[in-house]
Amino acid sequence: MLFRSVVLLAVVVGGAYFLLSNIDGLIKSAMEKYGSEATQASVKVGGVKIGLRDGSGQITNISIGNPKGFKTEHAVKAGTIELAVDPASLAKDVIVIRKIAVAAPDINYETSDAGSNFDVIQKNVQGYVERTVGKPDPANKNEPGKKMIVELLSIHDAKVSY
Repeated sequence: MLFRSVVLLAVVVGGAYFLLSNIDGLIKSAMEKYGSEATQASVKVGGVKIGLRDGSGQITNISIGNPKGFKTEHAVKAGTIELAVDPASLAKDVIVIRKIAVAAPDINYETSDAGSNFDVIQKNVQGYVERTVGKPDPANKNEPGKKMIVELLSIHDAKVSY
């Protein structure tokens, strides 16, 4: 019995170490896989760095392609997105986001018979959420959800094309 407990503890500790030491790569892979499925467009991420202790994060070279039917290669690209969250606020009703900084976004707004590329991406994400999570329950409409406070939003060196 003691041997099984020791082996189980070793497996749990080893699994936790594996997840924590590979969290950046796991998040990058998840963003590309599920982002592409949800938007029905190619999502590519250059790199992810997560600081679990201080609530910081950085995403580099992110690109969200356009859905089928649009001519430009991408809807949005960004060189770097930095995030900082107050970790203590994650368990509270109000999440405090200390910083969102977007460097060098390149945004292509395009229209077609289906609407704009951003309208189509939004519809695709909504459909994905409804298929995977379910439709929102109208009875819960008045229930308060989590709120967020963004202390600093910075966007610089942006390029927008229409």
